[in-house]
Amino acid sequence: MTERLTSVNIRRVGGWLAVSIGLSILSSELNKLRLPLPSFQNGNQISEILPKKRRLKSSEIDLSTQEGLNIAIAELNKADDIHKPKLKVNQLGQISYHYYRKDGEPEKTQAELDALVKNGKSFENIQQKIAQLLTLLADHNVLVVVGEPNLKGAAGEWDPSRQTIRITPSSLAKGSEVVLRILNHEAIHVAQSCRNGGINFKPKSLDVELSPVKIFDKQLSSDIYSQIGDETRRLESEAYSYEYSSKAARYYLAKYCKVTP
Repeated sequence: MTERLTSVNIRRVGGWLAVSIGLSILSSELNKLRLPLPSFQNGNQISEILPKKRRLKSSEIDLSTQEGLNIAIAELNKADDIHKPKLKVNQLGQISYHYYRKDGEPEKTQAELDALVKNGKSFENIQQKIAQLLTLLADHNVLVVVGEPNLKGAAGEWDPSRQTIRITPSSLAKGSEVVLRILNHEAIHVAQSCRNGGINFKPKSLDVELSPVKIFDKQLSSDIYSQIGDETRRLESEAYSYEYSSKAARYYLAKYCKVTP
């Protein structure tokens, strides 16, 4: 998916309204993300389930705490503000509308632009989905932290050996939509582990219907997946197929994972 940052400049000349539209194509932050492979070791059970205090590294932020969540939300709010549609007027009286639109999306009319700026774009619903998924993961004894994954260059990671999902600080700087997508993706990997025995087990395919290959083929053709086998490709294909659906992530977690008493 490609987004275009659209700038619409409006200037009055006499009785006429002169409109100039400038477009610059930006690679979508969502498609730049590199999501890692699940951690694999020999055997189905990778390790014992560790107490949460032993899983958390000193450099990581625990999102199950109010303090950690507040830090994350503050960073997400700053990032989300960048993606909100804005109207600017320069010293010459030129009006500019700045907003992000997907590749192939038709250009908006002035009325649509005015409405877009007036109504804005709310990220509250997205952050609510993040909070719901964090709560569900905590119920299943999964630790979610802001920290650097073991696999360099990854945006997120499910580590069943420590029963921990890691999300990079740089991903927070890309906004709520990006973080929700990462959480959905990694939650599918958690469900895969649960299907094989628990959150400390090697992931196993959910045997679910996949999205069209074009949805995940680009991601799986990146260098990070260059040496994977058929089993891991299936696991990643499932995660990419459902990473846009928090409903699916919650469903498969509830179906395969046990709630901690």
